Amino acid sequence: MMSEYETFRFIRNYLKIPMSKVAISLNVVESTVHRIEHGLTIPTAQQRAKLFEIYGVNEEQFQALRVITFHLALYLRKIEVKVN
Repeated sequence: MMSEYETFRFIRNYLKIPMSKVAISLNVVESTVHRIEHGLTIPTAQQRAKLFEIYGVNEEQFQALRVITFHLALYLRKIEVKVN
């Protein structure tokens, strides 16, 4: 399964939400969002709930996305190996 921080980054990138807008919504600096998305900082429960709100998902949907994105990444790696 994909890590939570990778899933947060994937969703933000997929939705094309600038890191600056997420930072403003969380009331933090952009580097904090970067650190959350790279597993260097664990979001607080309040930040995690706010991220769900920003991205329009609940806990169950987020966990499902973790599984889906993991399998998508595996699939894309297989295609990349076949092409090379």
